[in-house]
Amino acid sequence: MMILKKKSNSPSRPSVNGFSLAEVMIAMSLLSIVATMCFSILHFAFAIWNTSKSQQSVLQQGEMALKQIYHDLKSAYVRQNVERWMKADSLKLDQRSPKSPRKNYFLGMSGTAEKSSSAFHFIRLGHRGPAEIGYWIDNDRSNPRLLRRYNPVARGDIEQGEEGDMETHTTLLDNVDSLVARYLFEGIWYPDWPPKKYKDKCKNSLPEAVEITLSVLQQGEVLTLPVLWIHLPLGGKNDDFEVPKK
Repeated sequence: MMILKKKSNSPSRPSVNGFSLAEVMIAMSLLSIVATMCFSILHFAFAIWNTSKSQQSVLQQGEMALKQIYHDLKSAYVRQNVERWMKADSLKLDQRSPKSPRKNYFLGMSGTAEKSSSAFHFIRLGHRGPAEIGYWIDNDRSNPRLLRRYNPVARGDIEQGEEGDMETHTTLLDNVDSLVARYLFEGIWYPDWPPKKYKDKCKNSLPEAVEITLSVLQQGEVLTLPVLWIHLPLGGKNDDFEVPKK
């Protein structure tokens, strides 16, 4: 028995082979959101990397500056009344300085209300003889710099400084926030040297140790370098110090 199907006169629907406009718009919106998120993450990652790289560079420069300070302070010198010992080391200080003793071999000044950073000047003994060394922060507010003073001829009082074309000033570090120094005497740290309380007792002498704290400005943030402690080999000794006879 044959079954005949009735032929429909309505046209057949074509097959769907593409996307509608609404679907395309939704897909583009989602894609733009994902792209924006990826771009934000990459931008944030690059910003962190650049900041870390910049901070690392500043810290490396700060460490180099602290190494220079360490090297100079380790050689801090106070004249001793033992001419035999001086000649034994071939360090004829009298050839460079008058016979009268200096008034001060080490001067450390704490900050003030206008200038919070410390400054310190001292006599350093090197292979070329005694020299005056100083560290301080300049007054340039746009770019405070850590400066090092070097005078190869140490003749006068460290409190008065030296004049002449031989003195040089070198920039060790830019964008310095603060330089704070403290000086050890009989187990107590003092912000000045000589300490105001023991000025007469500590004159013509060196502190036992020096503590240096250096901070720099980096993109609006203050970075503090590791605190530096320097033990002075001649610390606590003065003009009356006698070297034991061998």
